[in-house]
Amino acid sequence: MKLGVGSLVESKKHFKGIGKIIEISVEHQTAKIGFFTSPKTPYDSVIELKGSEINGKERLFEKTVVYCRFGPLQSWRMGFYDGQRPNNKHLIYFSNAESDTFDIEDLFVPTPLNRHSFSALDFIAARATTSVKHYINRTKFIDSYIKQRKACRSISSLPSSAVNLEAHQLSVVMQVLSDPKQKYLLGDEVGLGKTIEAGFLIREHILEKKNNSVIIVFTPDALVDQWKSELVTKFHLEDVMEDDFGDDEQKILVVPYTDAISITKHFESPTMVVVDEGHNLANFAWSDESDVYNKISNLCNESTTTLILSGTPISGNAKSFLAMLHCLSPENYHLTQKGIEDFDFKVESRQQLAGIYEALSIETDDFTLEGVVADIEALNLDDNRLIELLDKLKPEIDFFNDEKNEELRNYLVIQIKNHFGEKYRLFQRFIRNRRGAKNSSIEQLFPGLGKADIVEWAVNDDIPSLDEQLDDFRSIVVGENYVSNHEFILELLDALLDSPNELAKKLNILKKQDEFRKYNEIIAFALESINDEQTSKDISAKKYIDEWLLENPEGKVTVFCGESSVADNFFRLIEQSRDDVERHIPLSLPEFIHNDKIHILVLDKNGEDGLNLQGSKRLAIHYSLPRSIVRIEQRIGRLNRYCATDIGIKPIENMLLVPSSGGFIANWARLLVDTIGVFTETTASIQLVLEELLKREEPELLESGFNRLEFIKETLSGDDGLIAKEKKKVADQEVWQEMKYGIAEIKAFSHNLQTSDVDSEESHQHIQKWIKESLKFNVKKTENNCFVYQYSLGRTRLNVDEFLKHCILGMDFDSGQRNPSTKPMTPDRQLTSRTGAYPLRFGQPFLDTIFNFTLATPIGLSSAVIRKINVKLEEPKTFINLNWLCTLESESSVEQRDLDETFPPELKSEWLNSRGNIENNEAILGLLEKPIKFKQLDSNDSYQDFEISVSAEKDVWELVNQFIDPSEWKEIIETQLSNRETELIEELISEKLTPDQFSKLSVKLVSAMSVTLIGG
Repeated sequence: MKLGVGSLVESKKHFKGIGKIIEISVEHQTAKIGFFTSPKTPYDSVIELKGSEINGKERLFEKTVVYCRFGPLQSWRMGFYDGQRPNNKHLIYFSNAESDTFDIEDLFVPTPLNRHSFSALDFIAARATTSVKHYINRTKFIDSYIKQRKACRSISSLPSSAVNLEAHQLSVVMQVLSDPKQKYLLGDEVGLGKTIEAGFLIREHILEKKNNSVIIVFTPDALVDQWKSELVTKFHLEDVMEDDFGDDEQKILVVPYTDAISITKHFESPTMVVVDEGHNLANFAWSDESDVYNKISNLCNESTTTLILSGTPISGNAKSFLAMLHCLSPENYHLTQKGIEDFDFKVESRQQLAGIYEALSIETDDFTLEGVVADIEALNLDDNRLIELLDKLKPEIDFFNDEKNEELRNYLVIQIKNHFGEKYRLFQRFIRNRRGAKNSSIEQLFPGLGKADIVEWAVNDDIPSLDEQLDDFRSIVVGENYVSNHEFILELLDALLDSPNELAKKLNILKKQDEFRKYNEIIAFALESINDEQTSKDISAKKYIDEWLLENPEGKVTVFCGESSVADNFFRLIEQSRDDVERHIPLSLPEFIHNDKIHILVLDKNGEDGLNLQGSKRLAIHYSLPRSIVRIEQRIGRLNRYCATDIGIKPIENMLLVPSSGGFIANWARLLVDTIGVFTETTASIQLVLEELLKREEPELLESGFNRLEFIKETLSGDDGLIAKEKKKVADQEVWQEMKYGIAEIKAFSHNLQTSDVDSEESHQHIQKWIKESLKFNVKKTENNCFVYQYSLGRTRLNVDEFLKHCILGMDFDSGQRNPSTKPMTPDRQLTSRTGAYPLRFGQPFLDTIFNFTLATPIGLSSAVIRKINVKLEEPKTFINLNWLCTLESESSVEQRDLDETFPPELKSEWLNSRGNIENNEAILGLLEKPIKFKQLDSNDSYQDFEISVSAEKDVWELVNQFIDPSEWKEIIETQLSNRETELIEELISEKLTPDQFSKLSVKLVSAMSVTLIGG
């Protein structure tokens, strides 16, 4: 293509957008390129390049925004490029009724160059105005978008995920994202939504780092598919996690722990690692498979963000907890004997250490700080860095020092607090929500626990029950002390708690061992009772299930067994008379979850962890009754899970099977129901303390007999019992955590997000009009009252290639590479939760791309109208509506969230009069703020608007010239707006900002409209 003065050019290396050659040097083989950044002084931005560094543009991308000179006044007019025509002409579309052809040299292509947006001041001063409709659509779109950003404080994943927002989950997300070091153990109780919290953070990571993100989720084998499903249906991450993607496309890998050893090279340097059921991984650290743990631990250390998920409480589980924290901070938590001792110290001293941490504040007076320093030194911590910092602080808080440096003092206090918290404060990297916590409304989000029935299976009164026989056997064995190890009695008890048949297996094994031959008669007597009790237990369980399903035909039943053979046997029994039963297969998701025809699920102990089995009406049958409160809590946690989006949820019912003869099983069931209350409210926060007690009591259980349960009951019960004391400890711990997390602030934040949800329909209308009417995307309705936006080549007013480059998520490319559409969307969060549609909100890449394009296009940037009013005026009066986007901006996402909190972004709208002052007269403002109305419906209408526009038929600016000269107009506009911008910046700096925020202030005039009042 031959280039000359006036030719349009581009250069991928030197600038973005379209420039125009304004001068050529044949001697130097260079060209000066001008850029239309402003119609006020076209091509005042100029660069000089070699001819070999530029490429001519014979044609533009269809619907590219262009400006042309028009009419006798050579007024500016915006149009849209519509393709080449004969004789090197180019068609420009202005409206449905008008198009015209131009030489390419006469086209001016707006290019912001190094700016992110155009100056509305320049465009309105040069009278380069656009349609009022576009101005209104643009302004309302920006306002709606910025209000959503304000509500979520730039945490993009919160509004853009298909999940209801709950305060306790928001608190976790806020805590992690506010920390530059995003390494945390998420320890919420079972069923509170740790996966949802992690899902928010994973989506946030993807949106923040985009193509630079590399995420690995490690999980038990059985949960891999469940994790993938959650990330797709709730967080819409399928576009970056398909296993058959190439390395460049796949950003998220979900794999079992053991796959860590063979991880592909692409994932060897992850930016984020998530470990689910972290206590299971921690067990690898102390086992023969430590290479798996070490590999994952190293990957955690490599990543910038690490999340370990585990609902296991710290009490009684110190080594597992230590191994999880080692993945987050290997320098502070060592897997050595010394590391274990240091960790035990932190556990025992956690309240004292937390108190010291909270007292380390720049607001704390010097006298108190001296005491805090003394408390730290009394701990005799072998920490050279801490000692060094304390020694530096001492003179700065010394009462008798007249040369104290307050700035140094505050700096040292912060440094000590950060160091002390990171290294000694146990909850620095541990966040835990629980049911029943202070100020918590978490219970409202769950089905809750209903009745717990204890159902007896009939036992022959003529002979002792298996329970009684086993206690007699224990008494004989312990009394004679013939067998060296009495632990086998507990194994027999656990087998009986599972099923009589399981006890028979254990007894038959004993029979074959020499040291038990003398007890063969006792064993044989017990074996004779097995079939009767097994049959009776099965009949009782089946009868209860049948009757319950008859009363609750839409309900579902989970039958929890222990060993797989027990589950197999009961499944075969039920299967004989029913066709709605399923046997859970470990490492797979049961059809029971989504198939309404399956009402009964039989599980062994492998199904007690990881499965989401909640629903509208659920019954848990505890066919086997383990001597483990943790296992029982895990079972209940499969059903009593987060379900805020579901309708008509009923409390979970439980049923326990016991022999009619009483004994250990019946008393254990009563202890669980009446004393511990595990079927009434969760005991997750104290369950391991209870487990420790039960473990300590095992020798006495063997020595004194099964009636030792009465002593355990007394130990647990009452105001001075272990349960009450432990619950108080948990409450005290929450006091420290409450100081850290700011519950009031979290609730306020949650309220703002919910308010934004309530306003979503109005916001959606504003967003829809801009995208559909002004940018010309097609909108197609889909099922479930959702819709898609479809790019239409030759109609939509932005470059499809630039558009797709920024949409990492949410696009449906099956609709065509040149006419792509979004995935189904909706502004209704409840609908997103039920249908999986994408929320049309801030944080949705499609919407974020539209916003960034909006700032970079002159469409709707400026407009002008004449308003004729039924009032006599001595002369026309011109007012300008200015819309300022006021924000603090940072390249750091962590800082950006903090800035949005301290200085919420807003679109500030105001009116200026012809003197350059803010108009405060309420009567005038009432006139100016009336909606645009181009048609006068009747003679009583108080006003009518006329758009100031340029067309082939007329140039309305000629009318304006009758009462204000173009040069005078330009001078008034420039003076008014430039002065006002300076004033506004000074106001914001003096009233709202701290000195360190001055440089981060951004004030952009994103749209402006002049309204000239004339009397009628």
